[in-house]
Amino acid sequence: MSDNINKNQTEIIIEKKQANNERRLDQSAEKQIEDNKEIGKENKNSAVNNKKGKRKRKFPGIWELIRLAVMGVALMTVSVAAYQITNDYLEYEEGDSAYDEIAAMMYEMPQYSDDGSNLMYEADEVGIAGAQIKGNSDPIFVWNQEKFEKMLEFNKDTKGWIRLKGKKNQQDEISYPIVQGPDNEYYLHYLANRTWNANGSIFIDYQLEKGLKSRNCIIYGHNMNNGAMFGKLKNYLSEDYYKEHPYFDIYIEEKHYRYYVFSIYKTETVGSESYMMEFTEEETEEETTDAKNKDKKDSKDTDKKDKKAADTKAAENNKQETSVKKNIKKNKQTKKEPETTTISPEEAKRLEREEKKRLREEENQRFIEWCHKMASQSYIKIKAPYYKGFKDFDKNSKIITLVTCTPTDASRKQVVQLVRGEEIITDAKGKEKVK
Repeated sequence: MSDNINKNQTEIIIEKKQANNERRLDQSAEKQIEDNKEIGKENKNSAVNNKKGKRKRKFPGIWELIRLAVMGVALMTVSVAAYQITNDYLEYEEGDSAYDEIAAMMYEMPQYSDDGSNLMYEADEVGIAGAQIKGNSDPIFVWNQEKFEKMLEFNKDTKGWIRLKGKKNQQDEISYPIVQGPDNEYYLHYLANRTWNANGSIFIDYQLEKGLKSRNCIIYGHNMNNGAMFGKLKNYLSEDYYKEHPYFDIYIEEKHYRYYVFSIYKTETVGSESYMMEFTEEETEEETTDAKNKDKKDSKDTDKKDKKAADTKAAENNKQETSVKKNIKKNKQTKKEPETTTISPEEAKRLEREEKKRLREEENQRFIEWCHKMASQSYIKIKAPYYKGFKDFDKNSKIITLVTCTPTDASRKQVVQLVRGEEIITDAKGKEKVK
């Protein structure tokens, strides 16, 4: 009987466990269903939010594209600018190296004999900047007939050399050959060795038949950003720089002259009196009129003057014509030939000489007045005497006008004007002295 009771209890326990398990499964299933519902809601909300987010990101995407485009353009601009700067730098370096090689032909090593009594020049390849050389001596710039002929072989357009010495034991500020071409365009873009380069050359205005021997020799050179060519002329706007560099050394053919700075200023490109080459009455009046018209910018006054001059000339012609007609009529009436004055050949030559002398004196006077006018407009007031022995400008004065490039350029030009001083000779030891 007890076995039956135990059996019944066991069955009851098993049934309860099964019922509990079924209840747990039902609860677990219900919970799973609830969880799935929550997950479904979350996914739905997430999908909705994502959809909304995509809609919101459409507009910011346009600005992102614009930003990237701007950055791309800026990067491209910087790249092009960097390329141009690098290219310019390399071109400048090429030009400087070419002129160093040319200058090497002018520099020589001083060599003394054993007792030190005599000095001989021994050519050595040294640059304008004073490269490493043999011994303790510095290279010496040598200019003579032989050197000038050597430069003519190098370039037949060579007229001389220009130097602006640096401070002691420093390289020259300016040191280049001076050339003169068939126009004012070629040497703007070609070096003295006739290779194309932005540095160009230091060259004389092609219109000056006498070249460096002209009364006012105009020499052009580029105002380079790296200070090459005439890039250092702008330094003369500083009075301290002028005091440190009061003169240039100019080598004309086989001779060496010292030219002293007497005027520093900037000028207009067209109509400036700085570019005067001849000082005849006709050209002086023309240049002066052009300069005044440029400064006043008033062409109406010129038109009125021209019209008045034309009217005056026409009136004079009419008057002369009337006078001639009257004389002819009078001669016909009296049946006499017009009276003529006979001048002997000797008298005619004398009158011709006197007229040429008068014109020459007037030209000399206009030149002297021009020199004083140029000196008076200097940015830095430089007082005469400009060098020892200078008294005043005269008919024999020789002027060099250094200008940053040609008068046809758009920008205002830096001008430094020089007057010839002493002739310099170099002794056997390389020392310079006044001849």
